[in-house]
Amino acid sequence: QSQTSPQHSDRARKTLSSQAKGMAGDPGVGSGKAASANKETPISTSDDTAGNDVSGVVAFSGSTAWDLMGRNALPRQLVLEGRASGGGQELLRPVLLQGALQTGQDSTFDTLRKVRRVIAGPVSTHALVISSDHEVFIWGRNEHGQLGFPDMMRRNLPSKLVDRHGKAYRCKDAACGRNHTLLVTREGLVYAMGSNKSGQLGIGSLTQEFVSTPYKVSFPQETRISAVSAGGEFSVALDEEGGLWSWGHPEHGQLGHGTEGSYFEKGNKLAFNFEAKPRKVQALNNHKVLAVCCGVNHTVILDDQGQVWTQGFGGYGRLGHGVPKDELLPKKVESLQRGKGAVKIACGSTCTYVLTVSGQTMMFGQTKRTGEANMYPKPIHDLHGWNVRAISCGPTSTLVAADESVISWGPSPTYGELGYGDSAAKSSTKPKLVESLEGMHVLEVTVGLCFAVILIRCSSADDVAKLRTLPFLQEFEIELDDKKGPTKKRKASSNPSATKARGKKSAESSA
Repeated sequence: QSQTSPQHSDRARKTLSSQAKGMAGDPGVGSGKAASANKETPISTSDDTAGNDVSGVVAFSGSTAWDLMGRNALPRQLVLEGRASGGGQELLRPVLLQGALQTGQDSTFDTLRKVRRVIAGPVSTHALVISSDHEVFIWGRNEHGQLGFPDMMRRNLPSKLVDRHGKAYRCKDAACGRNHTLLVTREGLVYAMGSNKSGQLGIGSLTQEFVSTPYKVSFPQETRISAVSAGGEFSVALDEEGGLWSWGHPEHGQLGHGTEGSYFEKGNKLAFNFEAKPRKVQALNNHKVLAVCCGVNHTVILDDQGQVWTQGFGGYGRLGHGVPKDELLPKKVESLQRGKGAVKIACGSTCTYVLTVSGQTMMFGQTKRTGEANMYPKPIHDLHGWNVRAISCGPTSTLVAADESVISWGPSPTYGELGYGDSAAKSSTKPKLVESLEGMHVLEVTVGLCFAVILIRCSSADDVAKLRTLPFLQEFEIELDDKKGPTKKRKASSNPSATKARGKKSAESSA
């Protein structure tokens, strides 16, 4: 990948920090030099999305009040059962994660486990990482069993996922939905855990509302899965032959089977026929799919011709067709053709990002709770001239890894996921540099409901020197207090200040 010149970096820094015009297609002021054509492999098309076995270490920013995310109060039943706590804090700048990722007794950089993938979902309240040796470490909310630990208790720091014999799951991909998790093993098998209320686990039955340990999902014989993605209450998988499979909640046509599966029950109550097991998306049989990603209620697909297809909920323009119309079958985004073919795709809750062959970063949909939406793809002019390698969006917050920088933006309320530190405003509607990560080579970013997880390269002495400037997140800094909620217990060296984490409402809880 081409690197940006120091002159361009300075110019871009000035643009992002003082004059950025935002991302809704307004003319940008910091054009820089034109980006070279991006020849990278699309997102989630191989074992090594983070880049050919390049590994790094994990940083985290945002809320750690897992049980309060998206809520004004803790569920009473969970409190009575001792399975929920208001504990947690807002980490306003990126901190290095430990937990089971620490391979030694001392809290030093040299004992941090190396990681190849970081994974969350736009409305997930949990996250996971895949280590360089393909082991899975997962943490966050667990009240539906989405972490795969049968005690149904939350984990504050990454914890190793093992089967009942103590053997580690070795995976090449994974996905986090609102309350469920998908795993893809190195052999191409899929395991699922968490809520199954809408059939999103794909286990063939709706009688089990949740599964608290990884359960194998059945596909036709000889089908091997290479990648997965998860929406709010549905799932999709990509097989090694380029075929697409989907299951779970069919509302809005997000599964791509030509129906939203709705009907009226007795009393004129709307109900749905959930897809309880994987079903192939027949409309794409003549196309080889390279990548797929999901928002809360929409699906975006990239084929081997650089064509982008979308399906599901059309509200706020997230499908890119110029009209707020649901699509029950995959529909090609025509405006992304004619020399603007795609090489990468990413979904937020209510938006879609596309990186084109020419190096442009396009957005359609909405990343704000109010205001205008992009009904069709428009370029983000403030990213012109940057070599974008990764992009992720939650309900409203966006993180971009480009050159040796991380750029972020998102309207209030935010919870530290943008990473600006405790001496700056927590939110910004305009793209802004994350100063504490400046000069670091970030391989991958992922944004959840109120947090962000960042994978930072660690392959040279220079990388290590820069990483040593980041503080560690210690277990004792997450105090659990059911009555008072999150409090500041004590500070580690260089640690961000602790503040009360408030619940963020899901962008489409009633979509």
